[in-house]
Amino acid sequence: MDVFAKNTLRKSEWGFAALLYFLSWGWMIFLQDPLWDDWILLNSSSAELLSEPDPRMPIYALMGLFPNPVLVYHLATFLCYFGAGILFIQILQRIQSFPRGYEFPALLLFWLLPLNVARIACINFPYALSLLLFLAGFRLWINPAKGVHKIWASMLFLLSFMTPSFLVLFYAAAWALTFQNPSNLARIRKEAAYTLFLCSVPIIAWLIRANYFQPQGVYAEYYALSLEKIGAAPWLSLKVLAKNFLQGVSFFVNPYISGFTILLLGTFFTLRHFGVLPNILPPSESDKPSWKGIGIGLVLLLAGVFPYVAIGKEPGFSDWLSRHQLLMSPGLSILIISLRSLMSARWFRGMLLLVLSGSLSLNFFFAWEWKNDTTRREEIAAQIRQASIPDSVCTVILHFPEENGLARNRHLRFYEITGIMHQKNPLSPMAYFPKPPGIPENLDTYRNSRYFMEGYHAELCDSFDLEIR
Repeated sequence: MDVFAKNTLRKSEWGFAALLYFLSWGWMIFLQDPLWDDWILLNSSSAELLSEPDPRMPIYALMGLFPNPVLVYHLATFLCYFGAGILFIQILQRIQSFPRGYEFPALLLFWLLPLNVARIACINFPYALSLLLFLAGFRLWINPAKGVHKIWASMLFLLSFMTPSFLVLFYAAAWALTFQNPSNLARIRKEAAYTLFLCSVPIIAWLIRANYFQPQGVYAEYYALSLEKIGAAPWLSLKVLAKNFLQGVSFFVNPYISGFTILLLGTFFTLRHFGVLPNILPPSESDKPSWKGIGIGLVLLLAGVFPYVAIGKEPGFSDWLSRHQLLMSPGLSILIISLRSLMSARWFRGMLLLVLSGSLSLNFFFAWEWKNDTTRREEIAAQIRQASIPDSVCTVILHFPEENGLARNRHLRFYEITGIMHQKNPLSPMAYFPKPPGIPENLDTYRNSRYFMEGYHAELCDSFDLEIR
């Protein structure tokens, strides 16, 4: 088998997968309101952004130069995940142990799995870019040995590590790509010096970040590690994966989601019956996935979750926790494909179509949630404007019901609602604090124009409690 086999996907398969990807995630391009930390990001000048000790700040500063930055952010994020899927498949096509003919379902899974819906926030764009750079680095690394490829691969890896979670995934992916293929061991020995250098790149990236890009202010402890957390992280990572699986399955209690999934599943089977749907599995069973792929997929999945769990950032589907699902798609895609080793073609095809139908349904559901989120924020702002708030008040505590009507039942941050209110009255000294989460600690840290609180002085005025319906 040729390790560097050429593209095995037909144009019809690429086209069908791209169509489903657009249907799954293209909606985010058309939602043009800032969300969550976007309000701080878009309210910061280039000079303020570049003054922050964070390697992502030049990207934010560059994106802010465009006339409609929200549109540019959303489109760029959409394209990054699109490109990441293409690179992911190109990598699989060049791995000897990955069976030929399964690239098409792997691509569908990578693009459609309903993970990281937090990608809709502009501020999360660098994470999508890191994923693209990381996969591009591996794509070059596994090319036939060429000096220029080695240089570019090292640079791309180094840039991708501006998102520190990729440091752990690098070693897990390097193990999966090399030591699982006996033919690669000879290449590793031949290129021992370069392999040793490449394996040191994550350490170099970590030292650069620790010395020159250490978070400050409210984010000073964001990447804090401890031996206790690291020791508990492997077991907690398994629990988090199980919890994410159960959360994902629980969505289908909703009759609309389950009903739409059944409709999509029936549509896929009908299209397949009439030959419109490309064959989702190869016609021959001679090149069947190995059960070892289940272990590889699980290792990559754990490596994608471990760095977040180790710093107390648990991936999930509620609020903005899905941003910690960034690295789950590659491992989960390989794991699902490798289940073919335990199933007949008929059962696996049915399971795969069910997963894809469910993923599409959830992505449509997320799109509907975010559309309603826009309407809900307008309703909240209208309730605040209609309230009889005395002139002596500059601190408004907003009491939200348990089901607040926002997407993913997310908490509205104070700078988000204060930014919305300041659009109509930018000179207002008033600040709005949703409860939950309530007034943040160290409030003086936020008393500046970036958080819409430059003229806010709580000690000089009254507070007011407002129930949000």
